[in-house]
Amino acid sequence: MADLSCKIAGIDSLNPFWLASAPPTDKKYNVVRAFEAGWGGVVW
Repeated sequence: MADLSCKIAGIDSLNPFWLASAPPTDKKYNVVRAFEAGWGGVVW
């Protein structure tokens, strides 16, 4: 698999796919699930 790691605003991320600040990221539980699912980051 290709290495998709990147640095965004000084933050190291495994990949450039982030979730925006929205209802799917409104609770800690959902943020943890997003990281477990492979998302690179979350704007909270």
